[in-house]
Amino acid sequence: MEATWPLTHNRRPWTEVQDDVLREAYGKAPVERIAKVLGRTVSATVVHARKLGLTKGCRVWTAEEIDRLAEFRSHMTMREASGLMGRSEWACQRKVLDMRKAGDERFKRIRKRRGE
Repeated sequence: MEATWPLTHNRRPWTEVQDDVLREAYGKAPVERIAKVLGRTVSATVVHARKLGLTKGCRVWTAEEIDRLAEFRSHMTMREASGLMGRSEWACQRKVLDMRKAGDERFKRIRKRRGE
């Protein structure tokens, strides 16, 4: 069987009932469970939640926050730094990796010697 172009997607419109369920459950139950209940994919559920304004989206890092992260990482754990910055540990780790990849010398690997 030959595919036709353009490929069509099996997109069904969201109902008001589904929107209500999503508004009620999003952030309280795992997205996988919500998607299953709604008969949707996880990605479709997340995208629609974003359209409904149920997600915060990602915060942009300011230059001051990046400077603080560079300072904090030299003398505390990522968990401690993330708590002081009001960011998740994952977000801080991701920023360190991004800055390292961008060539920022402040974010090069910190190696500890044995016994320290």
